[in-house]
Amino acid sequence: HGLDCLVTPEHRVLCKTRTTFKRKKQGISEWKFLRAENLPTGIYIPTARKLKTISSCEIDNDLLLILGWIITDGCQRKDKYITISQATSNPNKPHLYKKMVETTKRRFQESKIYIKKGTRGHKESATFYLGPKATKEVKKWLGTKIHKIPRILLETASYNQLEKLFEALVEGDGTTTKASKNG
Repeated sequence: HGLDCLVTPEHRVLCKTRTTFKRKKQGISEWKFLRAENLPTGIYIPTARKLKTISSCEIDNDLLLILGWIITDGCQRKDKYITISQATSNPNKPHLYKKMVETTKRRFQESKIYIKKGTRGHKESATFYLGPKATKEVKKWLGTKIHKIPRILLETASYNQLEKLFEALVEGDGTTTKASKNG
C-alpha cells in the first residue's frame, strides 16, 4: 500500500529507511528524522490506526454529543445554567438541528428550546436551555471551562466514545450570541 504526502523540501519526516548492515545484510533502520529533500524511495512512515480501547469512563453517547456541542457552541449564563446556540438551518448540515433537538430532549427532558428569528442578515437560530439539573451534570464533566475538552475524557474514554465527542465537535457551527464568551 502506498501513501502520497506533499511536504516542503525543508519538512522533517519521521521515517525508517531500507539499509544495508554489516556483511551486506539488508534491513530496516531505526526511526529517524530526515529532511524531505533527502528522502530515499521506499521509506516507512508512521500512520494512525484505529485504537482498540476499553473505557473506564461512565458516560453515554447522548451526553458526549451534548458536551461536544457545548464545547463549540455553548454559553455559561451567570454560573446558573448553560445554553447552546445553533442555526436552525445549515445547508452543509441539514440534519444537525433535528439531531440536537432529539438528543437534548432525550437526555435532558427538562431542557427548553427557544427560536430566535433571523434579523439583519443573520439566520434563524435556536437556543437550547439545559436547565439547572442538566447544567449541574454537564459541569461535573466540563467544570467552569466549558470550551475545553476535559482531560478525564481524553484519558479514560474509549475510542468509540472519543469518536462520538469528535463528531459533535465538528458539527458545531461556532454560533455566537451577545452573551457568549470566546464563541
